[in-house]
Amino acid sequence: MKTNFMVLKLLLTGILLSNISCEAPKKEKGTAAVHDTEKPNIVLILTDDLGYSDIGAYGSQVQTPNLNALASSGVSFREFYNVGICAPTRASLLSGQYQHDAGVGFFSVNLGIPAYQGYLNTESLTIAEVLNQNGYRTYLSGKWHLGNEHDQLPNQRGFDAFFGFPGGASSYFSQKPFTGEPLELYHNNTPFQVKDSTFYLTDAITTEAIKMVSNTNRQEPFFLYLAFNAPHWPLQAPPADIEKYKGKFDKGWDQIRKERRKRLIEKGLVSSSEPISERPSTIPAWDELSGDEQKHWAKYMEVHAAMIDRVDQNIGRLIARLKENGQFENTVFFFLSDNGAAGEDVNRSFGNIRPTDKKGEVGTVDSYRSITHRWAYAANTPFTYWKTFPYEGGISSPFIASFPKRFKENTIVTGRGHLIDIFPTILELSNISYPDSYKGNEVLPLAGNSLLPQLTGVSDVKNDTLFFEWSGNKAIRANEWKLLTLAGDKKWKLFNMEKDREETSDVSNLHPELVQKLNDRYKAWASSHHVVDTDSLLRSSPNGKGMSRFREGILKTIDQ
Repeated sequence: MKTNFMVLKLLLTGILLSNISCEAPKKEKGTAAVHDTEKPNIVLILTDDLGYSDIGAYGSQVQTPNLNALASSGVSFREFYNVGICAPTRASLLSGQYQHDAGVGFFSVNLGIPAYQGYLNTESLTIAEVLNQNGYRTYLSGKWHLGNEHDQLPNQRGFDAFFGFPGGASSYFSQKPFTGEPLELYHNNTPFQVKDSTFYLTDAITTEAIKMVSNTNRQEPFFLYLAFNAPHWPLQAPPADIEKYKGKFDKGWDQIRKERRKRLIEKGLVSSSEPISERPSTIPAWDELSGDEQKHWAKYMEVHAAMIDRVDQNIGRLIARLKENGQFENTVFFFLSDNGAAGEDVNRSFGNIRPTDKKGEVGTVDSYRSITHRWAYAANTPFTYWKTFPYEGGISSPFIASFPKRFKENTIVTGRGHLIDIFPTILELSNISYPDSYKGNEVLPLAGNSLLPQLTGVSDVKNDTLFFEWSGNKAIRANEWKLLTLAGDKKWKLFNMEKDREETSDVSNLHPELVQKLNDRYKAWASSHHVVDTDSLLRSSPNGKGMSRFREGILKTIDQ
């Protein structure tokens, strides 16, 4: 994007008018090999800032019966990784590349070099581009966050139809907070303003997705990328949904975290033998808060829960329509989050660019607030820290894959999966070969590996070595080990993830040779994947100042 980060983060959009339909234009025929005419429909559901334990199937108190049903009819992973922050995750997910190779090494801002240009490059194909060239209708409903310019929008990256917003955040109601101005969304390449006062964005994203798949010729398979922006801030939800959770979080983040960890152990997603991570010193004990403070903070989580509840309701709407259309049994579902729950406090960090008075109760149209690191600590149970950090709380996601025709049912596997594995999984399911070139240009090979052995029961464990980098935060996961360091910290920490996935005990001093070996492997990967010093780019880029402030603010939320 050409705008600075603060404008990016407060990009507020609207809703598609009810009489507008998402009719897809004609598509070109491609040359990539198709091995079989029987192809499943694919529904890829991405949520935004959802914590590891924020849905019922992963231990939450939030009512998510539809996601729970998908988990019961499919496979859930204990260990599934994302990139740890918005736009880079989306670039990695859609391209099957590490985010630097796809052009989004830092964020959706252009920092002046190809690996950090802030939008998808042409060497990286999207899932939609490959599927579209092989007989699929391809749809995106929701958040894009991979470029605002015309040639960067979804319709130019393989999607037949697009409904949603191109930026990083949006209000959920029909007007912008504080101003009363109508929101703006996109229908394909065309922006428009909302005029429907009953609008709620999560509902609208699903309504348009249902139109898209319902208009698909039954002889053509479809790929639906359903990219909800919930529960990303601002915390806004319909009053009836908030009311369902009134009083449910009065016991506070410490007790909620204990209850969630217990459920995760019962479900087999967490080992009872693992040591328990401590609450960071940046978060007060719940019992130390005054009664008024407890009421204040409990409300934030009530709205967060309501937003997740609404996502689940809408997944149920989509499933019901697919069943009605006779499309459900041949549809694969993937569900995950773009990063861990968010620790940033938008009330503090962004008060300089919007009214500082706290107009409007949290959850309403004239509020713009976040759960902050206090509740992210509970949302990411049982892990440490939150979005942007390479600790498990920042890069771990719930992951559910459901397709009873081929996948195991009611099964939990160790994993270890990553975003880059979803693209090759979809291709193998669809019997499509990844092309060597696209529209005359050479393309990068996919970085990941298919998850089908884990999904079909051939293998429980997947031991790929995985690498992580964002803004100087670094990590490598190899076998049972994880090595990580944060920006500006010269010391690496080493954790044994089989015994201590909650990252309570740094054992680097016990294994200096292993630390060096993993460090060398990380450096080799970083060199070959165009990773550079982000600080120097931020200092020299006109788009870097706002992102630097954001990074400085989030660093204050963790123990240093």
